Amino acid sequence: AFPYPDSFMYGVLIKCNVWCQLLDAAIDLYHRLVSEKTQISKFVFPSVLRACAGSRDHLNVGRKVHGRIIKSGVDDDAVIETSLLCMYGQTGNLSDAEKVFDEMPERDIVAWST
Repeated sequence: AFPYPDSFMYGVLIKCNVWCQLLDAAIDLYHRLVSEKTQISKFVFPSVLRACAGSRDHLNVGRKVHGRIIKSGVDDDAVIETSLLCMYGQTGNLSDAEKVFDEMPERDIVAWST
């Protein structure tokens, strides 16, 4: 319906799909955003990671998102770090969750309780 959706619009759509538990649709939207070859807002990543956390089937997507986060230079954002921690933990990847936790420069109460 939107002729030229931007990163913000995709982020809203992804977040709404995650909220409605439409995880596959959220991930499909993320793939469409990536294919647009536009810069992805750091605010999109937590919602995509939440979608990936909802199913072990999406762990590989989550790892690719993690790589894009590092490449984008936003891997030091506390919300993103906590989202990565949740995604790895909820998919049973405790070693990766521990690695993310250990690499966090500052750990807030949310990180400690995740």
